[in-house]
Amino acid sequence: MKNNATTKYRSQKLTTLKLKKESTIRKMEADGWELTEVVDGKLQTTLHFRKPVKPINMKIAIPAAIATVALLATAGIQSVLEERPDEEESVAAPHSQSSTPSPSNTRAFTAPDSMAPASTIPSERSEASAFPTPSPSSLGIITAENNPEFAEILNEKSECSPLIKDFASTYDGGTVSFDGFIVNILKLEGYRTVVDVLISPGNFSETSQKGPYFKFEEVQPAVSMHFPADDPAESIYVGQNLHFEAEIESFDQNSCLFYLDPIKTTSR
Repeated sequence: MKNNATTKYRSQKLTTLKLKKESTIRKMEADGWELTEVVDGKLQTTLHFRKPVKPINMKIAIPAAIATVALLATAGIQSVLEERPDEEESVAAPHSQSSTPSPSNTRAFTAPDSMAPASTIPSERSEASAFPTPSPSSLGIITAENNPEFAEILNEKSECSPLIKDFASTYDGGTVSFDGFIVNILKLEGYRTVVDVLISPGNFSETSQKGPYFKFEEVQPAVSMHFPADDPAESIYVGQNLHFEAEIESFDQNSCLFYLDPIKTTSR
């Protein structure tokens, strides 16, 4: 049996609305966190969690590293051995008369049998360029007004809906703009100003919530949430209504969290 006294834990403290307490606990536990303390306030609840830090097994890590180095060295030697016959062939090739093209020149002007005729190449290229795949940047800023898919997920009743996953995958790297409010703020152990911020679309409500749970991970609100100079935010709080502009990063199917990278945040 392992000695629990030697187990190291990472701790997190999360502040959320009381009506979101049970769903928040379920999500954290699904992600491997253990609930250690619950402190209920009038409207908010503070939850304390911990998660074991997995130690590095040196008996496995060191042999694996040695095996990787050996594999790379073997691959390098094999590559050199494969290249040598061509070099020897080029050195041993007899010199021909000056009027006869050299073997290298002959290869340069002789197409393999498998190569498509030159006349077909321009048409294939023109077909490929006629239907370019739009990049996220070419779509502009995605809002509920100009993108029906975004409008649909903002009104989803389940934060784990597959529609949210499909949207995040389709528009990965794009920029979204929406009204939302802060659901909870997770303070990270060992940091005074760095937090995780959980956001819901729409306006603050104690009784209802819809759409995805958006998450800004490990941000400094006064700096990396990018409030404008004429509207600086010294602090943020649960229930605060804001307007967010952010880059789409990913959707985690296990925790049902939609990760965003903040670009601009404004009061409203």
